[in-house]
Amino acid sequence: MDGCGVDESDNHLVQAGAWFGWEVTEEVALGEVSEAGAAGYVEILDHLVDHGWRISKLQNLNGMLSEANRDFDSADLEHPSGVTMRTQFFGDLISGGLDFEGAPKVCSVSR
Repeated sequence: MDGCGVDESDNHLVQAGAWFGWEVTEEVALGEVSEAGAAGYVEILDHLVDHGWRISKLQNLNGMLSEANRDFDSADLEHPSGVTMRTQFFGDLISGGLDFEGAPKVCSVSR
């Protein structure tokens, strides 16, 4: 994602460039967990760790647990460069947000 986006919770403009998301391709009912999506989430975390990221915190924030991710659906990661990232699994969507010094937090509109 690039540029600005809209935070649908309050309709404020937000910097969208530091967020990413993946959606599963299978049909998943609201509140249900895609097993393939959960396995993909764990694979993404493993890949990040293999490339220098360190998991600093695992949590169950959304209740989206499965065979692949029995204890967590949220992971905070840190990179040696100082960049941090929060990832979350929502049953049919994996999202992540980067945070780093100097990262734009809010877009503004010029008039």
